[in-house]
Amino acid sequence: AKQRERTMASSATPLVHTLEANISSESGKLGFRTSRLSISDARAIKNNKAKSDGQTNWQQLLTDCEAAGFLHYGGGLAVSYVEEGSPAWEAGMRPWDILVKVNDRDVRLCAALDVSAQIAMGAGKVTVTVLKSSHTPQGPVDAPLPPKKKKRSIFTCMMAPIASPTKRPSSFA
Repeated sequence: AKQRERTMASSATPLVHTLEANISSESGKLGFRTSRLSISDARAIKNNKAKSDGQTNWQQLLTDCEAAGFLHYGGGLAVSYVEEGSPAWEAGMRPWDILVKVNDRDVRLCAALDVSAQIAMGAGKVTVTVLKSSHTPQGPVDAPLPPKKKKRSIFTCMMAPIASPTKRPSSFA
């Protein structure tokens, strides 16, 4: 795996730099997974322009990306898992890296499904550019949303279906 690192000049802390890596695998398995939600998707949900699938805590994703300094760069897709020893690991990718380019295509404003399709089209060979932060969040990338508690009011109790009495079988003589 070929890699190239470049530090991005930024007045904001933490320090963010890019890693460009060529990743290839004869088996087709590159050894990394991405989040189910891009930063752009999370922003759209925050602005009430889309609905969450309930499997990603988009509020935490935005909070963590902001703390790591990633939100200044316009979006991307968080790497949620990298298998140790895999081609992606050897190239320097780690969880919480943010994919911004796949095969020289800017993916910062793309949906997660589109980015996955771009990676799959590479058939075991892909060039990625990721943002790396000097402050990496410690939590999981795709933390599920906590279940919502249903509030019961007198009205909902009154509208609850009433169980019908059991019917006796009729007998004919």
